[in-house]
Amino acid sequence: MIDRNWMMSRRVGSMDATIARLQAPSFEPAAIARLGELKMPLLLLWGKDDVVFPISLAPAITKAVPSARLVIYEGCGHFPHEERPDETARELRLFLQRDE
Repeated sequence: MIDRNWMMSRRVGSMDATIARLQAPSFEPAAIARLGELKMPLLLLWGKDDVVFPISLAPAITKAVPSARLVIYEGCGHFPHEERPDETARELRLFLQRDE
């Protein structure tokens, strides 16, 4: 995982893109509104301590996509699948089995 993240961070343009993302304002309302175009089920696995996509965005996204299922992990950052792999795997399994 460390090697993979290091390689990704060293790709041409990666640092510029990261800096631009961190300096940009939060998502534009128009971008969030477009999420309402999604017609498939949506599972949001969100770390409460995420500094890349702050938890404060969650209400706008779940409002735009009323069928979204939001799971918030306390004490977790931007990578719930890496920080809480067992919990995220369980949530994903439940989500995929919901209509069986």
